[in-house]
Amino acid sequence: GGRASSKVVDALLDKGWTAQAFAPQHHVTALAHLCGDLEQTFSSLVGSSAYLTPAKSQGLAPHHDDVEVLILQTQGSKS
Repeated sequence: GGRASSKVVDALLDKGWTAQAFAPQHHVTALAHLCGDLEQTFSSLVGSSAYLTPAKSQGLAPHHDDVEVLILQTQGSKS
């Protein structure tokens, strides 16, 4: 892991790569509140990841997760 400049990220997105942010709730107050509300609702720890995938690209290869996952898509569409 590490940091990349916006120029590097833009270049990789232009090539169809997906950008992933781990634990963005540490940087976005509204997301931290949402995670906290979900923790109270489900009586469980909640974390988050954020993904940005260009149109007509596949973000991740098919896989399964060994944890419960709630997906919230905020833009675009799945085909």
